[in-house]
Parts: sequence; C-alpha cells; structure tokens
Amino acid sequence: MAQSAINVRPLSFVLIHKFLTIALALVAGTLSAKASTIIVPATGDLQAAINAAQYGDTIVLQAGAVYTASVVLPLKSGTGEIVIQSSRSSELPDGARVNPAQTTLFSKIQSMIPAEPVVKTVAGAHHYRFVGIEFSTSNASVVVYDLIRFGESRFTQTTLSSVPHHLVIDRCYIHGFDTQDVQRASDSRVEWTGTLSHHQQLPGRSRREHPVWRG
Repeated sequence: MAQSAINVRPLSFVLIHKFLTIALALVAGTLSAKASTIIVPATGDLQAAINAAQYGDTIVLQAGAVYTASVVLPLKSGTGEIVIQSSRSSELPDGARVNPAQTTLFSKIQSMIPAEPVVKTVAGAHHYRFVGIEFSTSNASVVVYDLIRFGESRFTQTTLSSVPHHLVIDRCYIHGFDTQDVQRASDSRVEWTGTLSHHQQLPGRSRREHPVWRG
C-alpha cells in the first residue's frame, strides 16, 4: 500500500515576524479602543465621571471652571492609570513648578462641606493622577483639616491591600485662605504617592503642609 508523504516546511523568519507584528498591532489597537476621554462641562458631575472611568481613561475638566465636590477616589480593577486634568494642562510645562499666577489654566475643585477633604480615597484606591487642578474649599469659612487625604489611619488600614497607592498630584495648586483654619494641605497615609511641580500655600491659621505617613 502506498503511503502519502506529508511535506512540512518550517516557517520562515519573515513569516513569523509578520505574524507577531500583526498580533501586537491588534492588541495595541484593542487597548487604545478601550481608553476614553471623558469631558466634564462646568456644570457636570465630576464624581459621576470618576465613578464611570476605567484605567486608561482621561477625565478633562474645563480650565477656570469651579467643580463643587468632595471627591472620593473609588477602588477599581484593571491596570493603567486614570488621569484627571485641566483642559489647559498642556500649557503647564512638564517639570516646571506652578504658581498662583497661572490660576486661569487650572480647573478648580472646591469642597463646601465642613471637615471634609476636597479629595479622599476609599481603601485600596490606586493609580490616579491629577494634572493642572486647583484644590481649595469654596470659601474661608469652611473649616477643613486636610484639603487632600490619601488613606486613613492604621486602625482602618489593617491590611496591605487596603492601603491606597500610586496617587500623583502633578502641576497642581493646593491652598487655603488668609483667615481659614486648615491643618494640612495634604495628608498621605499610603504605600506610594508622588507630588510633581505643584504649589502649596497655607496662610493664616494653617498648621502643616504635606505630612506623609508610612506603615
């Protein structure tokens, strides 16, 4: 009985390279397709935009607009980073310290709830970045202990997974008012945080600017 011969030729290097290039392009295209830009108008709901965002998304706030909110950064699954930035953040040079004279370039997030931070985290929140944001209360009569609070006390954060991490404040302006009672510009009880080229100003009866707690 005659046996049929099967001729198997090895794949060429060029063919393998072409296959891998196409596969990588498809993966990159899929990831890019998932990233969204969420534009929040001056009258928009910032907290709703943050809740809806996924890693890789950018939330754009209008420069000069005031967003009255006590923002909570939720815990999300996935990889990457969620960026919350001013619509004119590109006009703030990377690596150059910002100052109050650039206020028209900032989007303003203001809390009007006494003793509530402008921004705080839930347990384990991670990979958020603020760029070109001005943080303050709505007026000097609002008493606040921490304008930004990343993390909680060691009695609340009892496991490593509950500790927030990879939270970045980049080219932002954090300030109180001349007659305001503010204890801290930011209180960080986290595994990893970064502050890049930002400006903190706590006049009047302010206590401390930027304590960072570890452990």
